[in-house]
Amino acid sequence: MEQQSMKTNNDFVAVAKEYAARGWSVIPIGVNKKPAVGMWKEYQKRMMSEGELNVLFWGPQHTGLAVVTGEISNLIVLDCEAEADLSLLKDMPHTLMSKSGGGGRHYFFKKPKNVVVPRRIKFMPEMDLLGEGSYAILPPSGHPSGGTYEWLNDFATTPIAEMPEWLIEKVMKKSPVVSSNSTSLEPRTTSHPTILGIKEGERNNRMTSLIGKLLAKFPRTDWGTVYELAKAVNETYDPPLPREELKAIANSITSRQDAKQPKSAFSPITLKNLLTLSSTKLEWIVQDLIPEDSVSVLSGDPQSFKTWTLLHLAVQVAKGESVFNKFETKQGGVLIVDEEGIPAQIAKRAKMLGGTDDLPIYFSQSYGFKIDKEEDLTAIRAFIAEKNISLVIFDSLVRISSKDENDARQNAQIFEPLRSLAKKGTAVVTHHHRKQQATGKSNLSQSLRGSSDILAAVDVHIGVSYDKALKRLTLDQNKCRYEEAVKPFEVNIATDKTTFMTLDFEGEVLDSILSKDQAKAGVLEILLVGPLTRPEIETELDLIGKTAIATALKELVIEGTVRGEIGPHGRKTYSLVATAY
Repeated sequence: MEQQSMKTNNDFVAVAKEYAARGWSVIPIGVNKKPAVGMWKEYQKRMMSEGELNVLFWGPQHTGLAVVTGEISNLIVLDCEAEADLSLLKDMPHTLMSKSGGGGRHYFFKKPKNVVVPRRIKFMPEMDLLGEGSYAILPPSGHPSGGTYEWLNDFATTPIAEMPEWLIEKVMKKSPVVSSNSTSLEPRTTSHPTILGIKEGERNNRMTSLIGKLLAKFPRTDWGTVYELAKAVNETYDPPLPREELKAIANSITSRQDAKQPKSAFSPITLKNLLTLSSTKLEWIVQDLIPEDSVSVLSGDPQSFKTWTLLHLAVQVAKGESVFNKFETKQGGVLIVDEEGIPAQIAKRAKMLGGTDDLPIYFSQSYGFKIDKEEDLTAIRAFIAEKNISLVIFDSLVRISSKDENDARQNAQIFEPLRSLAKKGTAVVTHHHRKQQATGKSNLSQSLRGSSDILAAVDVHIGVSYDKALKRLTLDQNKCRYEEAVKPFEVNIATDKTTFMTLDFEGEVLDSILSKDQAKAGVLEILLVGPLTRPEIETELDLIGKTAIATALKELVIEGTVRGEIGPHGRKTYSLVATAY
C-alpha cells in the first residue's frame, strides 16, 4: 500500500478493501474519531461484505477508518500519546507502526493465542492498550487537530510481531481474562469468563447481565433452559445469590425481554379508524406518477429509453424540478443502484440531462449488489437513513437478485426487501424488461417478463415505448394502486447526442394513435414466426381493432419494415423485411 495514494484517497473505499484483504475488520470513522456506522460492535464478530465496504465507506462525510481490534482482526494495538515516555517500552520487537494524527504512535501486535486481551486505558502513563471491544484509527485518517495518520514503515512488507511477554503480563496482571480453551496466565477460579473475580457486591449486576444476554440468544420456547443455566452459574459464586433473589432477577429480566419480542402484525381495526386512515393525504415523490412509500416498475423493450427516463427522474427529484416539464416533484436525495450501465456512460448521460456535481445523487455501480443478501440489505438501509434518500432506483430488477423471476415464491423474496425500503417517505423504482409475446397481443399488464406476481407486487407500473421516427416516447401508467392511473402521454426528445438532452411532455395520447402503435408492435412480433395474411393477423391481434391493424400495416409497408406480396390463390401475405427487424 503506497502512502501517497492513501493520502489522496477521498472516499476510503479502496483503502478499506486493502485492509480487509489482510484480514482486518474495518469500520468508517466520522467527526471526533467516532464510528460512522451505528452498530459498529457487530463488526467485532464479523467482517464487512464487499457490498458494505462499497456503500459504508463511500462519501465525503467520513474522516477516516479504523480496525476493530481483538479476535476478529487477530490484532492488539498499543496506543501511545505524543506525551508518552517511550523509554518505558523495554525490549520492543520490530513491528508495524503508525504515527497518529496528534503526534503519538501506534504499535501493532498479533493477538496472543487463547488469551482474551481486554481494553486497558492508561495502564501506563499516556498509554492505552486496544484489545477486545475497541478499535484503532488507521492511516490515512484525518485528526481533529488537522494532522493525518501515517505509516512509519511499509504496510505491505513489515511483519506484525508477537505481543511482548512483559506487555501481556503487565496488562493481564490486574484482571486475568482467558478464553475457554486457553492455558491460564494466572490460576483460574471458574470456567465461565463472565464471572471471573466477581465480588459479593457485584453478583446481582453480573447475574442480571448474564440472564439478559442468554435470553436474547435463546428462542422464546427455550427460556426455561436459561433459568437452569443461571442457577448453575450462581452455584459458582462465593457465596451464591439467595434462590429467591435469583428468581426475582430472572422474572424481571424475562418480563422486559418478553416485551421486546416480535408481535404478530395481525391487528384488525374498526371502520371508523379505516375511514380516518383513508382521509390521509397521499404524498408523491413525482406527482401522479411515483407515490411516497411505494414500489414501482418501469418496463419497456430494449433501447426504449428506460435508463434515460430513470436518470431524468433522478436529476429532477434531486433538483426538486418537474419531471417531463409537467409532473411536480418533492426534492430529495436519490440513490441509484446500477448493475447494468457503464459508469462513464451513465455519468455522461446524467450530465446531458442537466445533472451537476452538487446534486444529492449517489451511485452504486456494478459490484454485485443483491437485495436478497442480508448484508447488502442492511447496508442500503443504513445508507438511505444516513443520507435521507427519497428515491431509490434499481437498474435493473433481474440484476439485483439471485432469485428466479419466473417463480412466484422466489419473487416474494425479492419484493419483501424492496418493500422494506419503501418507508418513511422513500419510494423505490426499478426497471424491468418486457417479454416476447407469441400471440402479439399488446397488453401492457401482461407484458412484464417473469411471473405475473411481479405486476401484483408493485404499486405502480409504467410502460415506456420509443418511436424512433418521431423521436418520441409514449408512457402508459397502466397500474396505480392509490389513484386513478394517468392517461397515456407522449414525451418529446430533443438532443444533440453529445452535450444535452431534454424530455418534455407533449400531451395525452389519443386512443386511435395508441391503438395504432400497439397494432404496429403486435404485427412486428407475430410476423417473426413467418408470413401471414391480414385475416390471420387480425385473428392473432383480436384485442386490437381492424382499422388500427389496417393503418399499422400500411405505415409499416411505407416505412419498409414489412413487405406485402400476392401469394398463391391471390391472397396477399405480409412478412418482415430481413434487414428491418
